[in-house]
Amino acid sequence: MNTIITDEIINSFLKCPYKAYLRLNNQPGEKTYFQKLEEELASIYKKNLFLRIDEKLEQSQPILRLGKTQENKEYEITYKTNHHFESPRYKVVFELIQIMREGVSSDEILYYPIFFWHKEHITKLDKINFTIRSLILADIKDTSVKYAGVIYGKNNKILKLKLEVYFKEARKVLSELELMLKSHKKPRFFQIKECKICEFKKDCYEDLVVRDDLSLLGGMYEKDILRQNRKGIFTVHQYSYTYKPRKRKNNLTKYEKSDLALKALALREERTYIKSTPTFPESNVDIFIDFEGLNDENYTYLIGLCITEKDKNRFLSFWADSQAQEVSIFLSMIEIISPLTNFTAYYYGSYEIRALKKLSKKLDDSYANIINRLIENSVNILSIFNSNIYPPTYTNSLKDIAKYIGFSWHDKNASGLQSIYWRKKWELTGDKAYKDALIQYNLEDCLALQLLKKWINSIDLNRENDYAEVEKIKTVKAYNWRKTEEYFLDDFQEVNKLAYFDYQHTKIYLRTNPQIRKALKRELKSCKKLTNKPNEVVKISVHSCKHCHSNNIKPLVKSEKIVVDLKFIKNGIKKWVLKYVGGTFYCRNCKKIFSPKNLNKFSDFGENLIRWAMHQHIQYRMSIDNVVDSLRDFNVQISATTVHYFKSNLAIQYEETYQEIKANILKGQLIQADETPIKMVKRETGYVWVFTTTDAVLYFFKSTRKAFFLKELLKDFTGVLISDFYAGYDSIDCEQQKCLVHLIRDMNLDLFKNQFDEDLKSLVTHFGKLLRKIVETIDKYGLKRRNLNKHKKDVQAFYDSFINIEYNSELAERYRKRLQKYRHKLFTFLSHDGIPWNNNNAEHAVKAFAAHRKQGNTNFTEKSIEKSLILLSIQQTCKYRGIDFLDFLISQEKSLDSYSNRY
Repeated sequence: MNTIITDEIINSFLKCPYKAYLRLNNQPGEKTYFQKLEEELASIYKKNLFLRIDEKLEQSQPILRLGKTQENKEYEITYKTNHHFESPRYKVVFELIQIMREGVSSDEILYYPIFFWHKEHITKLDKINFTIRSLILADIKDTSVKYAGVIYGKNNKILKLKLEVYFKEARKVLSELELMLKSHKKPRFFQIKECKICEFKKDCYEDLVVRDDLSLLGGMYEKDILRQNRKGIFTVHQYSYTYKPRKRKNNLTKYEKSDLALKALALREERTYIKSTPTFPESNVDIFIDFEGLNDENYTYLIGLCITEKDKNRFLSFWADSQAQEVSIFLSMIEIISPLTNFTAYYYGSYEIRALKKLSKKLDDSYANIINRLIENSVNILSIFNSNIYPPTYTNSLKDIAKYIGFSWHDKNASGLQSIYWRKKWELTGDKAYKDALIQYNLEDCLALQLLKKWINSIDLNRENDYAEVEKIKTVKAYNWRKTEEYFLDDFQEVNKLAYFDYQHTKIYLRTNPQIRKALKRELKSCKKLTNKPNEVVKISVHSCKHCHSNNIKPLVKSEKIVVDLKFIKNGIKKWVLKYVGGTFYCRNCKKIFSPKNLNKFSDFGENLIRWAMHQHIQYRMSIDNVVDSLRDFNVQISATTVHYFKSNLAIQYEETYQEIKANILKGQLIQADETPIKMVKRETGYVWVFTTTDAVLYFFKSTRKAFFLKELLKDFTGVLISDFYAGYDSIDCEQQKCLVHLIRDMNLDLFKNQFDEDLKSLVTHFGKLLRKIVETIDKYGLKRRNLNKHKKDVQAFYDSFINIEYNSELAERYRKRLQKYRHKLFTFLSHDGIPWNNNNAEHAVKAFAAHRKQGNTNFTEKSIEKSLILLSIQQTCKYRGIDFLDFLISQEKSLDSYSNRY
C-alpha cells in the first residue's frame, strides 16, 4: 500500500473511505465522463483566474488580504503558484500560497494558502478539505496556519476561511485516514451519491449486487444500515422479512416517507405492492412538466411540456442560453398554460414546484394567479410511489420505475447527471448536438411521466402475479388463535371453529365433567339474582295543585321508577335500591293534569354509585370494563357506555372545582411544569401538560407540544416557574428554575458512555461537588434563603474556574455552553424561600397520569381526555392535601378550599 497521503487521497477519503483505500492500493479505474468534465472545467477556471492574478501581481496589488499585521511592522509579501510541500507522510500541492515575512532576515514566516474552487458553492466538506491541507502545511513547516482564502465561482467570489472553526473535525478525519493506513484494513463501503461519478463505480456496484447490500435501496443511509446490521440483517432479502403491516394513519401528510421494508418485500416477490390505489383529478387537459436546471448555479435553463388533450400530445420546449433568460422561458410557458381552464399538471419530485415558487417572487403580482393555479392543480407522482405504490425497483427514481414498466430513453445513459454534462459541454463548445440531446431527453422525461400515470390507472389487483394489496398481507404469529383464522383446508376450518373455550366449556366438557355442570348452574343462578328488590320506597305525593293551589285533586296515573344506588355504612358498602312512586294528578278545580316530578328524567343509578365508580376508575386506575365487572359484585348490571356517561356528567359537575385549582396555582408563588405525549384514536398524538404546586395539581390537554399558549396563560404569574430544559418554557416572562435533576441525569449518562473523556469528567465532577454542598445545606436547614445565600459565592467560583474556559472535548464544550446559557435559571432557588431545585412534583404528577394513560390504551378522544383530566386534577390535588377523594365526592362539596378548612 502507498503510504503517502496526497490531496487526491484526502479528497477521496472525505467522500468515500473505500475509494481512498483503492487509490492507496493503486487499483486501476476508468475515469467517468463527469470526472473528465470536472477536470476540464477546473483547468479552464484556473487558467482564466491565473491571468487575472498575474495582472494584479504586475500592478503590485495584494490578491487577498489575509491574516493580521501588527502596527509599525512592514511585511514582505510574496506569492508562489503550484507550490509543493512534502514530508515522509504527506504530499500536498497549493495552487497559490501567500507568504509573509517581516523583513528579509526575519525568521517569522506566515503562510496563507489560497484555494481555487470552480463551483458556485462551498460545502462544509469542502471547508474541512481545505482545513486538512492547511494543517498538513502547518505540520510540515512547523508553524500555525489560522486563515486561508478561497476564490470560487464564475465571478471570482472571495471567502476568507477561519480554519480554527474546522480544526476538530479536520484532525478527526486525518486521524481516521492515518489509522486506515496503519491497519491496512479494507473499509466497508456503501452506495452513496458519489458513486455515480466514481471511476470504480462499475466494480463496486457489481460487488454490492452480489452482496445484495442494503445500500442499494434508495433512502437507506449508512446509519440505517448499521442499525439493521446490529440486528443481524445485512441483505435486502433479509430486510424484506422485517415488514409488518400496520394500520395507516388517517392524518397522512402529502409526502409520506417510503417504507423501505415493503420496498424490499416487493423486490423479493417481484411484484408491485399497493397500499391504496390513488385517483387522479378529472380534467380536460393533462400537462406533463419537466424542468432541467443547474443546482450549483441555482437556475432553470430548460422547460419541457407535454400537453395532452383528447388523447393528442403536443410537445413544447423552452431553452435559456444563460441565467439572464430564465424568466423569459417561464413567461413563455405561462403564456401557453394561461388560456387553459380545466387542467391538471403532473411532475416528479419537488424541483418543479420549488422553481415555480422561486419564480413567483421575481414576477409581477399579475402573474401570481396563474402560478398559484398551476401549483394548486398539480400532482407530484413521486409522492404516490413514496406512500401508496411499491414496485420492485431499488429506488423510486423516474428512471428506475419507468424502465421497470417498459419505457426506454433514446440515450441509454440518460440521467440527471448526464443532463448536467450535456449542458456544461454545450456551454464550453456551443455544439448543437449537446443541446438537441438535452431537449430530446427532457421531452422523453415528460413521456415517461405520462406513461407512469397511465400505468397507475391500469393497475388491476385481480392480477395477483403482478400486484398485491398490502392489507392482505398477514403477519403469522405463533399461538394466535382467532375465529377468523383462514385455513387452506375446509376440514381444518371446521375443526378450528369447534376449538374455542366458550364452545367447549358450555357444549362439550359439561357432558363428562360434573364440576362444570355445577359451575354453569351457579352462573345461571347468579344471573337470576340480578333483580332489583327495593330497599326503600319513596312516595312522591302532592296535596295541592301546582297551578291553582286547590286541594281538590285526585290521582290519575300511577308510575314507578327504580334507582340503583350504593349505601355507605360504618364498615362497608352495600347495594341500595330505591323505588320512587309517583304519577300524574288531576285538578277538579282548574281541570289541569300535572305531575310533581317527571320520573322518566330520574337516572337509573344513584349519586353514590356514580361517585364510587369514578373513584375506582380515577383513584385506583381501574379500566371502565373492570369497573363494570366490580359492580357485578353488588349485583348491579351496568354497561360500559353508561359508566363513560358517569365520567362525562361528573366532570361537568366539578368544572368549578377544576377552575378553582387553576386559579389558585396561577396566583401562587410557584409552578412546577411538565408535559407528556398521549396517543389518541386515529393514531393522532396530543400532549397533556401538568402544573403543580406543593398542594395542587392541574392537568390540561393541548393538541401539540408548542408552548405559545403559555405566554398568555402565565402573563399575570409573578412567581417562579420550575421546568425541564424544553425550549418552549424559555419565552415565559417570569423567574425560572431549571430542574437540576434532569441536568445531572444527562451528565451521568454521558459520563457513563464517555468514561475516558477527561474534560467532561472534570467538569461534571466539580459540578457534582457544588450541588452536593448546596443539597447538604437544604437537608439541614430546608429551602431557606438566609441559609442558601452563602452558596452564590460557590456558584461564582465554579463558573470562573470551569465555565469561562474552553474545552478540547466536544461533549464537555457542549455542557459548558449549556451551563453558560442557563446560568441565571439554574440557581434561582438560592434567592427564594420554599423554591425547590428540582421538578419532582410535576414528574410525580406525570407518573400518575401515565398510569391512567396506560389503562386507557389509545381510546382517548380530545373530549374524553379533557373529562378525565378534570377528575384526575381533583383526585391528585386531594392526594397532595391529604384528603380522601371518595369522601370529597360523597360530600357533594364543590370547593376544595372550603372542604379543606373543615378539618
